[in-house]
Amino acid sequence: MSNSILRKASITFVRFPDDSWVFKRDCRPEHNYLRTSQNHELKFRGVRYSYNIPPSQNKPPSNCSSSSHQSYFYTATMSSLTYSNDSGLGPEINAQLSTNFHFSQAVTIGDTVKISGQGGWDANLKFDASDLKGQIDLAFQNVDRVLQGVGLRGWEDVYLWRSYVVEAHMEAATPYLIEKMKSRVPGHRPVWTALSVPKLGAPEALVEIEVEAYAPKK
Repeated sequence: MSNSILRKASITFVRFPDDSWVFKRDCRPEHNYLRTSQNHELKFRGVRYSYNIPPSQNKPPSNCSSSSHQSYFYTATMSSLTYSNDSGLGPEINAQLSTNFHFSQAVTIGDTVKISGQGGWDANLKFDASDLKGQIDLAFQNVDRVLQGVGLRGWEDVYLWRSYVVEAHMEAATPYLIEKMKSRVPGHRPVWTALSVPKLGAPEALVEIEVEAYAPKK
Protein backbone atom coordinates (compact mmCIF):
# COMPACT_ATOMS: atom_id res chain seq x y z
CA MET A 1 0.00 0.00 0.00
CA SER A 2 1.41 3.39 -0.99
CA ASN A 3 1.38 6.61 0.99
CA SER A 4 -1.58 8.98 0.56
CA ILE A 5 -1.09 12.72 0.26
CA LEU A 6 -3.66 15.43 0.92
CA ARG A 7 -3.17 19.19 0.62
CA LYS A 8 -5.22 21.55 2.81
CA ALA A 9 -4.38 25.24 2.54
CA SER A 10 -0.71 25.53 3.56
CA ILE A 11 -0.45 22.03 5.02
CA THR A 12 0.45 18.78 3.31
CA PHE A 13 -0.86 15.66 5.04
CA VAL A 14 0.93 12.37 4.38
CA ARG A 15 -0.87 9.22 5.49
CA PHE A 16 1.20 6.04 5.74
CA PRO A 17 -0.10 2.47 5.33
CA ASP A 18 -0.04 1.89 9.10
CA ASP A 19 -2.45 4.85 9.49
CA SER A 20 0.21 7.13 10.98
CA TRP A 21 0.46 10.71 9.70
CA VAL A 22 3.16 13.31 9.17
CA PHE A 23 2.35 16.90 8.21
CA LYS A 24 4.44 19.48 6.37
CA ARG A 25 3.70 23.15 6.97
CA ASP A 26 5.08 26.27 5.34
CA CYS A 27 7.27 28.59 7.41
CA ARG A 28 5.66 31.81 6.24
CA PRO A 29 3.57 33.34 9.06
CA GLU A 30 0.56 33.98 6.84
CA HIS A 31 0.37 30.23 6.21
CA ASN A 32 0.50 29.22 9.86
CA TYR A 33 -3.24 29.32 10.33
CA LEU A 34 -3.11 26.50 12.90
CA ARG A 35 -0.87 28.46 15.25
CA THR A 36 -3.54 29.32 17.81
CA SER A 37 -5.52 26.10 17.67
CA GLN A 38 -4.56 22.57 18.62
CA ASN A 39 -7.62 20.44 17.78
CA HIS A 40 -8.59 20.05 14.13
CA GLU A 41 -10.51 17.88 11.75
CA LEU A 42 -10.24 17.00 8.08
CA LYS A 43 -12.12 14.74 5.66
CA PHE A 44 -10.09 12.29 3.58
CA ARG A 45 -11.67 9.84 1.11
CA GLY A 46 -15.03 10.06 2.80
CA VAL A 47 -13.72 9.55 6.35
CA ARG A 48 -13.40 12.33 8.92
CA TYR A 49 -10.17 12.44 10.90
CA SER A 50 -9.68 14.42 14.08
CA TYR A 51 -6.15 15.32 15.11
CA ASN A 52 -4.36 17.07 17.89
CA ILE A 53 -1.18 19.11 17.49
CA PRO A 54 0.99 19.20 20.63
CA PRO A 55 1.66 22.77 21.86
CA SER A 56 5.40 22.32 21.30
CA GLN A 57 4.73 21.66 17.60
CA ASN A 58 2.06 24.28 17.11
CA LYS A 59 4.50 26.99 16.06
CA PRO A 60 7.30 27.17 13.49
CA PRO A 61 10.86 26.44 14.59
CA SER A 62 13.23 29.36 15.23
CA ASN A 63 15.12 28.84 11.95
CA CYS A 64 12.01 29.42 9.82
CA SER A 65 12.34 32.49 7.62
CA SER A 66 9.23 34.56 6.99
CA SER A 67 10.50 35.50 3.53
CA SER A 68 11.46 32.00 2.44
CA HIS A 69 9.56 29.06 1.05
CA GLN A 70 10.93 26.69 3.66
CA SER A 71 8.76 24.05 5.23
CA TYR A 72 8.94 22.10 8.45
CA PHE A 73 7.51 18.76 9.47
CA TYR A 74 5.59 17.69 12.54
CA THR A 75 3.46 14.79 13.68
CA ALA A 76 0.06 14.70 15.32
CA THR A 77 -2.28 12.19 16.88
CA MET A 78 -4.97 11.14 14.42
CA SER A 79 -8.14 9.13 14.80
CA SER A 80 -10.74 8.35 12.16
CA LEU A 81 -14.45 8.74 12.77
CA THR A 82 -16.70 6.41 10.79
CA TYR A 83 -20.45 6.47 11.41
CA SER A 84 -22.77 3.59 10.57
CA ASN A 85 -26.28 2.28 11.14
CA ASP A 86 -28.00 -1.03 11.80
CA SER A 87 -28.26 -2.79 8.44
CA GLY A 88 -30.78 -5.21 9.95
CA LEU A 89 -33.37 -2.46 10.18
CA GLY A 90 -33.34 -1.83 6.45
CA PRO A 91 -32.71 1.40 4.51
CA GLU A 92 -36.18 2.89 4.98
CA ILE A 93 -36.18 2.62 8.77
CA ASN A 94 -32.56 3.82 8.98
CA ALA A 95 -33.45 6.82 6.84
CA GLN A 96 -36.41 7.52 9.12
CA LEU A 97 -34.22 7.35 12.23
CA SER A 98 -31.52 9.50 10.68
CA THR A 99 -33.99 12.13 9.47
CA ASN A 100 -36.33 12.26 12.45
CA PHE A 101 -33.82 11.84 15.27
CA HIS A 102 -30.57 12.99 13.62
CA PHE A 103 -28.19 10.33 14.94
CA SER A 104 -26.19 7.25 13.94
CA GLN A 105 -26.28 3.81 15.52
CA ALA A 106 -22.50 3.39 15.77
CA VAL A 107 -19.23 5.27 15.49
CA THR A 108 -15.82 3.72 14.99
CA ILE A 109 -12.94 5.74 16.49
CA GLY A 110 -9.64 4.08 15.74
CA ASP A 111 -9.85 0.69 17.45
CA THR A 112 -12.98 1.52 19.47
CA VAL A 113 -16.64 1.16 18.48
CA LYS A 114 -19.33 2.97 20.46
CA ILE A 115 -22.99 2.35 19.76
CA SER A 116 -26.14 4.25 20.61
CA GLY A 117 -28.44 2.76 23.20
CA GLN A 118 -30.21 -0.30 21.80
CA GLY A 119 -33.75 -0.83 23.01
CA GLY A 120 -35.96 -3.88 22.91
CA TRP A 121 -37.49 -3.07 19.53
CA ASP A 122 -38.16 -5.47 16.70
CA ALA A 123 -37.18 -5.04 13.04
CA ASN A 124 -40.06 -2.56 12.62
CA LEU A 125 -39.07 -0.51 15.68
CA LYS A 126 -42.06 -1.82 17.62
CA PHE A 127 -42.06 -2.60 21.37
CA ASP A 128 -44.11 -5.02 23.43
CA ALA A 129 -44.57 -3.01 26.62
CA SER A 130 -45.91 -6.08 28.46
CA ASP A 131 -42.82 -8.25 27.89
CA LEU A 132 -39.75 -7.15 29.87
CA LYS A 133 -37.72 -10.27 29.13
CA GLY A 134 -38.63 -10.08 25.46
CA GLN A 135 -37.35 -6.49 25.31
CA ILE A 136 -34.09 -7.52 26.98
CA ASP A 137 -33.70 -10.39 24.48
CA LEU A 138 -34.22 -8.01 21.56
CA ALA A 139 -31.87 -5.38 23.01
CA PHE A 140 -29.11 -8.00 23.24
CA GLN A 141 -29.80 -9.08 19.66
CA ASN A 142 -29.75 -5.48 18.45
CA VAL A 143 -26.36 -4.87 20.10
CA ASP A 144 -24.99 -7.98 18.41
CA ARG A 145 -26.30 -6.95 15.00
CA VAL A 146 -24.97 -3.38 15.13
CA LEU A 147 -21.50 -4.59 16.18
CA GLN A 148 -21.47 -7.34 13.57
CA GLY A 149 -22.47 -4.75 10.99
CA VAL A 150 -19.14 -2.97 11.54
CA GLY A 151 -17.12 -6.19 11.36
CA LEU A 152 -16.97 -7.25 15.00
CA ARG A 153 -18.04 -10.56 16.50
CA GLY A 154 -20.66 -8.96 18.71
CA TRP A 155 -20.81 -9.19 22.49
CA GLU A 156 -17.48 -11.02 22.49
CA ASP A 157 -15.74 -7.71 21.68
CA VAL A 158 -17.62 -5.58 24.22
CA TYR A 159 -15.46 -4.26 27.06
CA LEU A 160 -18.03 -1.91 28.64
CA TRP A 161 -21.80 -1.89 28.78
CA ARG A 162 -24.47 0.20 30.47
CA SER A 163 -28.03 -0.92 31.02
CA TYR A 164 -30.85 1.57 31.52
CA VAL A 165 -34.04 0.10 33.00
CA VAL A 166 -37.28 1.88 33.86
CA GLU A 167 -37.22 1.98 37.65
CA ALA A 168 -40.46 0.05 38.16
CA HIS A 169 -38.86 -2.94 36.39
CA MET A 170 -35.34 -2.73 37.82
CA GLU A 171 -35.73 -5.53 40.37
CA ALA A 172 -37.02 -7.98 37.78
CA ALA A 173 -34.64 -6.89 35.03
CA THR A 174 -31.31 -7.13 36.87
CA PRO A 175 -31.16 -10.92 37.38
CA TYR A 176 -32.32 -11.51 33.81
CA LEU A 177 -29.66 -9.16 32.42
CA ILE A 178 -27.03 -11.15 34.34
CA GLU A 179 -28.50 -14.40 33.03
CA LYS A 180 -28.36 -13.09 29.47
CA MET A 181 -24.70 -12.10 29.80
CA LYS A 182 -23.78 -15.47 31.28
CA SER A 183 -25.49 -17.34 28.45
CA ARG A 184 -24.36 -15.05 25.63
CA VAL A 185 -20.67 -14.69 26.60
CA PRO A 186 -20.00 -17.14 29.45
CA GLY A 187 -16.22 -16.65 29.40
CA HIS A 188 -16.28 -12.87 29.03
CA ARG A 189 -16.88 -10.31 31.79
CA PRO A 190 -16.94 -6.72 30.49
CA VAL A 191 -17.34 -3.85 32.92
CA TRP A 192 -20.99 -2.98 33.61
CA THR A 193 -22.94 -0.05 34.99
CA ALA A 194 -26.61 -0.74 35.74
CA LEU A 195 -28.82 2.33 35.89
CA SER A 196 -32.42 2.80 36.97
CA VAL A 197 -34.21 5.66 35.19
CA PRO A 198 -37.71 7.18 35.48
CA LYS A 199 -38.42 6.56 31.78
CA LEU A 200 -36.75 6.05 28.41
CA GLY A 201 -37.15 7.82 25.08
CA ALA A 202 -40.05 5.71 23.80
CA PRO A 203 -43.07 5.40 26.13
CA GLU A 204 -43.20 1.61 25.61
CA ALA A 205 -39.47 1.09 26.18
CA LEU A 206 -38.49 -0.71 29.38
CA VAL A 207 -34.76 -1.26 28.79
CA GLU A 208 -31.90 0.17 26.74
CA ILE A 209 -28.32 -1.06 26.42
CA GLU A 210 -25.29 1.01 25.41
CA VAL A 211 -21.89 -0.58 24.75
CA GLU A 212 -18.30 0.13 23.80
CA ALA A 213 -16.30 -2.52 21.98
CA TYR A 214 -12.72 -3.14 20.92
CA ALA A 215 -12.03 -3.33 17.19
CA PRO A 216 -8.42 -4.45 16.69
CA LYS A 217 -6.71 -3.49 13.44
CA LYS A 218 -6.59 -6.34 10.97
